[in-house]
Amino acid sequence: MRVSRKSWWRFSLLVGLCLLSAGRPAEGGSKTNTSTTTPTSNPTTHNASKPTKPPTPTTPQKPGPPTQPPAQPKQPPTPPPPQQPVPPLPTTPPRSAQSAQQLATPQPSYAKGQLIVKYKDSVTECVHCLLKSKRAAQLATSDHSDSLDRLHVKYQVRAARPLFRSEAEEARLSDTGLASLQSYHRSRLRGAQSTFAKRSRRTTAQAQLPDLSHVYLLELAPDTDVAAAAVEFAKDPHVAYAQPNYLANRLVHPERSLLQLQRLLAPNLR
Repeated sequence: MRVSRKSWWRFSLLVGLCLLSAGRPAEGGSKTNTSTTTPTSNPTTHNASKPTKPPTPTTPQKPGPPTQPPAQPKQPPTPPPPQQPVPPLPTTPPRSAQSAQQLATPQPSYAKGQLIVKYKDSVTECVHCLLKSKRAAQLATSDHSDSLDRLHVKYQVRAARPLFRSEAEEARLSDTGLASLQSYHRSRLRGAQSTFAKRSRRTTAQAQLPDLSHVYLLELAPDTDVAAAAVEFAKDPHVAYAQPNYLANRLVHPERSLLQLQRLLAPNLR
């Protein structure tokens, strides 16, 4: 069978179109699949395209009943400690009450049975030596009066102790006459002035040092009226002054230098 050239070209064109049409769907399908399978790289942009829903309001929840801790097992009660015996109340009042009572109760202002007497220069010998040797004071007075002897007997003068010298110092003296006693005390005063020279310069030139050689502490009977004895001794012409041994309450401790001076001048003063 003889095919014309014109038919051949038609047939070949038709076959080419068929082949061409058969290849296009395969290409188009691959493209479609490529576009659909490509994932979105920006999720924000993808979400932005969708409309956002408003948040739903939350209803407040009512508070429930408070939760109680689990009950712990009850422990047996501890027995009370044994009671200590109550100490008895003190019978003596406290110090504050004692001081108040002492202030309310009148206290004697002087020592009982003690009298301080300074004899005048008319008594020419040591009174301590006269009483110790039991000699009469009449023999040691310039007018030979027995007034001192009568006072000594009336108030039961038992002993006399010099206030500004000790018995040991008195025993070292060769003479116990008034002149020897005054000389000894003047030497002691000069020694005190040299020891406390700065204080001694404060005194004026007209100041006179007291004569303490004839000052004694008389020991009387314990029940003696000391105030009445002081008045009667002071009236005697051979006595310069007489006074009870007054008590002093120390409020502050004295300066050490003044305390040394006091002990230097009055070693027997207590």
